[in-house]
Amino acid sequence: MSAPAAPAEQSPLQAVNGFLHRITVPEYHDLLTIGVLREGEPVELLDGYMIHKWDVVSAAPPSLASITGFRRLTVEDYHKMLAAGMLRDGEPVELLEGYLVRKTSHNTPHGIAVQKLTKRLVRVAPPGWEPRCQLPITLPTSEPEPDGLLARGDESTFATHHPFPSEIGLVIEVSDTSLGFDRGEKGRIYARAAIPVYWIVNVADRQVEVYSNPDPVADPPRYRDRTDYRPGDQIPITLDGTTPATIAVSDLLP
Repeated sequence: MSAPAAPAEQSPLQAVNGFLHRITVPEYHDLLTIGVLREGEPVELLDGYMIHKWDVVSAAPPSLASITGFRRLTVEDYHKMLAAGMLRDGEPVELLEGYLVRKTSHNTPHGIAVQKLTKRLVRVAPPGWEPRCQLPITLPTSEPEPDGLLARGDESTFATHHPFPSEIGLVIEVSDTSLGFDRGEKGRIYARAAIPVYWIVNVADRQVEVYSNPDPVADPPRYRDRTDYRPGDQIPITLDGTTPATIAVSDLLP
């Protein structure tokens, strides 16, 4: 009996399928028209992805840090695409470290946890801090849409822009199937932007992980401190070095 065939090696383009956002040929042409791509730039469109001609792509998701060869977008490029209608409002895509990454669908526990988080943030937000849920924030190389945050100001403060890092006191992600990505990729992105406190509502392990004391110049950027809170614990909301409120862990878990 012959030996079983070795599994076929996954190509770099197959590896990112369903993870990075694809664009069509007409959209590629539109990028030239609106100035996101420069005439003569050494980039080509392959299977819906913009690839640098001289690079060899060898990485697989979900490690954004190890992806090579793909043409990155700036935040300004991303805004031009939105303004030109190339990305529809509410499309499940976010810009992470220069890549258009498709957002994962929410299962029922994740949805319930987001709903509970939204209600609690509205209740406990102190004066001068605006609760926002599943809305964009503008970072130097990314525009993620965290599940929750507290930003300095009120609803009128962000009439003309998304919150910048200096305006954000707390950012929160609800994690179930995305736990590894939220600990790794999102943690690195938020630490690089020096956002003071980052929570992960860890649905699977039934705990809330609080990351603080960011080190944006580390390689890779990271949070120096982590504290885990479990049912029965109260999580302190720390803003500008003070603790104006707490939230019970049990009030955030489904």
